[in-house]
Amino acid sequence: MPELIDEYDVAEQGISPLFRGYVVRLRGKNFVFPPSYFAEAAFSLTPRGIKRREFNQLVEDVKGYSWMAERLPFTARWIEKISAHPRQYTRTGDDFSRVDYEGLELDMLHFKSRKIVAGLEEVVGEGQRSYEPLYSMNLSRAKPLRPEKKAGDTNIFASFSPNGRAVFRVKSKEPGDLRNAMGYWDVEVSNPFAFGNNVDSDFDIDSGVQFSRHNTASGWLWSNLDVAINGEKGRFIDQLRSRGLQTSREREIVIVDYHMTVALTKLHQEIKRKEGNREIEFLPGDVNLETIMPYGLFFPNDPSGVSLEGLDAIVGRYGLGLDYEEIDNSLLDRCVVSEQFKGLQRNGNASLEVVKTTRGMNLVATREILKRNYYDLVRRGYEFTGFATTFKNTPYETIGIVFTNKAKAVDVYLLYDDKIKLPLILEKDFLAGQREALRESELLRPLDYDKLFLAQLEQRFTETDYRTGKNSVSKLKLPYSLAAEERSGYRV
Repeated sequence: MPELIDEYDVAEQGISPLFRGYVVRLRGKNFVFPPSYFAEAAFSLTPRGIKRREFNQLVEDVKGYSWMAERLPFTARWIEKISAHPRQYTRTGDDFSRVDYEGLELDMLHFKSRKIVAGLEEVVGEGQRSYEPLYSMNLSRAKPLRPEKKAGDTNIFASFSPNGRAVFRVKSKEPGDLRNAMGYWDVEVSNPFAFGNNVDSDFDIDSGVQFSRHNTASGWLWSNLDVAINGEKGRFIDQLRSRGLQTSREREIVIVDYHMTVALTKLHQEIKRKEGNREIEFLPGDVNLETIMPYGLFFPNDPSGVSLEGLDAIVGRYGLGLDYEEIDNSLLDRCVVSEQFKGLQRNGNASLEVVKTTRGMNLVATREILKRNYYDLVRRGYEFTGFATTFKNTPYETIGIVFTNKAKAVDVYLLYDDKIKLPLILEKDFLAGQREALRESELLRPLDYDKLFLAQLEQRFTETDYRTGKNSVSKLKLPYSLAAEERSGYRV
């Protein structure tokens, strides 16, 4: 990493994640599928008796076998935490030291909801509801709405055929301390199918819970306070617009939230039923057509069981109070991805990305360098694509700002954080990566993480790109547009 002279020696926070997961791009929308929400959905739709039996056995296995504690780290931490420091809820009559399913339900019952914020700004728009779902002991229910039933009947479902459209009514707890304040949200799903290595081009999904700021602000890099570069006056955004360049605000993000994942999970369960026993009429009989399901590990082949990784995710969220992105990161490291989405990723139809909450550009110098390089890249035909992890599971793991150029088959990452501090460029050449993979002898080696980054500038190295899953020949470089006085801030 760079060593910095004193005036630059300020830790840059870098991109802070809110969610991690697979992204599918359709019709200008970026559908983000966080695995943490799918774990919650699978848990919600599993009968309580099965969950109770499986979780109590899981706890005993984690206590008794070190390899199970390694496999299910959140549960192991939860057992250790509660054993050392029993819960201190105000409710009487409960055993606050218990580490079984009833103990987990106690934690879920007392879990405090709060509005999700992006930076200092609440993501919820005026008159809209947006929060982290809070569950009762029943968690939630999802029912298809049947049009022939009486209006206002909240316990049943509706399906619309033959156009592959359904509306689900999903139940979850309102924010606040009232134990039984349950609310319903209607989730509309259209063409939720994957076939071959493609998602149906007419797929869409929407719910009554709106992450309104995430639909726009999670893609934004530049605020109205960012001034123009190259000596021009005004705002940087207006400078880009005046030249017909991408401002970063064009990228619409749709977070497939908890209520949406419950609906998709119910559809997934329905298509596994025998055709004559389905509650939802429009589901196809074609065995080659599958409902969208990014994370298959949450659904064991044995319907009487439940995913241990899914249970562990619930413990992480409601037993330990971890953020969704931390749970997402852990689940993705544990290979929960379905074969369906592995195929989508291999064929370039899905990618592993990050939804940001803050951009963390603490220094004016950092913002200036990043603005000039952003301007240079979009002017050269690169497209701002979002945010993704690179150098995964190394000392230099970080989240980069991603730019793609299909004509060149080269991705460019802008990197900066508390490790890298002043920005660096990472170029990923996928055509060269394909050629390198065909060679019989390994001519290039991976990056040496025991050396400083600046000592390896312009050195070509091989890696597997975490975002796309493809091999690349990569190269670290100084920023393209770097003034002489800024260059003096970097030294090996």
